[in-house]
Amino acid sequence: LLRHLKKDHHAVYRTIMASRAAEELARSHYYTHEQACSQPSITSMFEKQSKAATEALHLRMLMQYVVNSHSAMCTVEDYYFRQLISVLAPSSTIVTCSVERATEWVSLTAAKVRLLLQSKLKGEALTLTVDHWSSCAGDNYSGYTCHFVDESMKLNSYCLGCTVSTEGTTADVMRSELEATLASFSLSLKENVVAIVTDTAANMNAFGLRLKFDGHHWHGCLAHLLQLSVNSAFDLDQNYKDLMIKCRSIATFFHKSNVATQKLFSFQSNNVHLKVLQDCKTRWWSTFTMVERLVRLQIPLQRMALSDDNQLKIIFTEFEWCQLKFI
Repeated sequence: LLRHLKKDHHAVYRTIMASRAAEELARSHYYTHEQACSQPSITSMFEKQSKAATEALHLRMLMQYVVNSHSAMCTVEDYYFRQLISVLAPSSTIVTCSVERATEWVSLTAAKVRLLLQSKLKGEALTLTVDHWSSCAGDNYSGYTCHFVDESMKLNSYCLGCTVSTEGTTADVMRSELEATLASFSLSLKENVVAIVTDTAANMNAFGLRLKFDGHHWHGCLAHLLQLSVNSAFDLDQNYKDLMIKCRSIATFFHKSNVATQKLFSFQSNNVHLKVLQDCKTRWWSTFTMVERLVRLQIPLQRMALSDDNQLKIIFTEFEWCQLKFI
């Protein structure tokens, strides 16, 4: 429209442009005058401080959510996440969480926690639990947790660290990493640690024997030792050993066949669909849960074994069912 006026109606075009220029001049004069003659009010100063405090609180709560839920830093930028927040709290401003900002917050928070924990652990007699594991990506991690009883006889537990083991998992390497972790809290293995507890995996046994050789108290995890003892007890009696082999065969059959699992569902009530569970020798209570589930599914399993298609070739005798219930 302006191009048309400029070409064919030049007088009208000049009038419009002159009017716009006058409005711009008046507007700029008004803002300059207001900025020169006015001072920020006390209320506005408090509002700015309140806004900054609110943003800091939002960022802290957001970081706690991201860390505790093991979410990605980009969660806050997700469209549907922001839509959810805008529906729940329409008047709130969703902060933007860049990786740099989040890293800075985590570093500052970790430093504060470390100083607080360092003062709390000073002079305490500690017991440590140490664990080592491998991630899905094949990285080796070590975790260190300290425990102590305070003056009010309350048990306190704090995680001292979780580190990536890049130099291997030998006893010497794990000892060096443990000493470095303790040193970061101004703690000493000799002066502050009463005992160390680990599981009884081969590398942890070597680590524990190295600690005992150096004069420190080391104990294998009682739950782990109990689990291994139970596994050995089943191997001592051939009847129970054969029964466990039969249980695992049935569990493996259903684990590998979704058709058989759906068939088992059809012999159960409409409201309950339970699967057969597999056990794992290094998982606490997994053998108990496997046997308990088989006993609970006794009637559906027997019905399935007597069905026309007879998919389930292995089934327990009445005496074996009694043995499972006894276990």
